[in-house]
Amino acid sequence: MARIWLKIVPGSKTNRIEPLLVGVLQVRIKSRPEKNRANFELQQFLAKRLGLTKSQVTIVRGMKSHLKLINIDSLLTKDEIVEKLVRTN
Repeated sequence: MARIWLKIVPGSKTNRIEPLLVGVLQVRIKSRPEKNRANFELQQFLAKRLGLTKSQVTIVRGMKSHLKLINIDSLLTKDEIVEKLVRTN
């Protein structure tokens, strides 16, 4: 199990992940931040990128914020998860 910090940019043209700062990734999501749509799409997008189910990717902190703490229930380490997310762009 690993936790990663993400900065979310809703309303983007495409879903993609970019390195931002050390320990923080920036994730651009198509959905607008209305009625939890961006959070739901973020969860689906990360799960698909990592080859996990949606239930293995949860938002721990930041449901109504651009900065989110994400819990990934996987055997991968935090570094492996970040590498996999950035590499598959």
